Parts: sequence; C-alpha cells; structure tokens
Amino acid sequence: MVLVLAIALSMVCGQWGWRMSNAYGLKAAYHTAQEMNARLTLRIIQSPPPSSTRIQGLDSGRIMSAMASVPGSKDLLAVWHGPPIEEPTPTDLQLALREAAKCEDLVIYHSRMRRKYEWAAWFPWLPVCSDPPEPK
Repeated sequence: MVLVLAIALSMVCGQWGWRMSNAYGLKAAYHTAQEMNARLTLRIIQSPPPSSTRIQGLDSGRIMSAMASVPGSKDLLAVWHGPPIEEPTPTDLQLALREAAKCEDLVIYHSRMRRKYEWAAWFPWLPVCSDPPEPK
C-alpha cells in the first residue's frame, strides 16, 4: 500500500510540475514578445529623422528616372512639387526622448519578467514571487 501511495504521489507531483512548467513557459514567451516589441519601438524612436533635403532629392531622382523611361520626355526636368517636409521641432524631440525613456523601462521590465519565468519553467517546484506593476 505504501508503495502504491508513493507512486501515485510522485505521478501527481510530476503532472503538477509539468503543468506549472508549461504555464511559466507561456508567460516567458509573452514577455519575450513584449520585450522585442519594446526594443523595436525604441529603435524606431531613437533613429535619426531623415532630413527634408535628402527626401526631396530621393523623390526627385525617382521622378526623373521614371520620366526618362517615357519616350519624348528626355528634356523634362523633375523638381520636387510635393508638400513641404517639416523638420522636427525641439518639442517633438523632447516628446521622443520621453517616449524613448518609457520604452527603455518597458524593455527592462519585460526582460526581467522573461528571465524570471524562464527560470520558473526550469524549476517549477520553487516558489515564484508576484510580479511588480508594469511601468507606464
């Protein structure tokens, strides 16, 4: 009887450990995706804005090459006639810096949560502390 009880108890504990490991693995995958999303957003925010003269030059070159392929248009000159491209103001740059700081906080938070749940998935029998609130 004692042997049957020990086998049954070990099976129940094994199933519980398997379920907890899967649950922690799903949480780790969620935080991995959120971390990658925050890193991508941070990279986009921190990339330098394109200058208006560079954009105008690229678009003028595209228009010119497209017009050059049309018969009879070799003497036409393509000039930028699109809407004016505005340079970012200092206020826009300050807002971008604030957003970058928020994204950095999110990257740190989700990175810590990912590592925590990866560890918990490997060792599901150890206690896991509650999550801190997500930064805003």
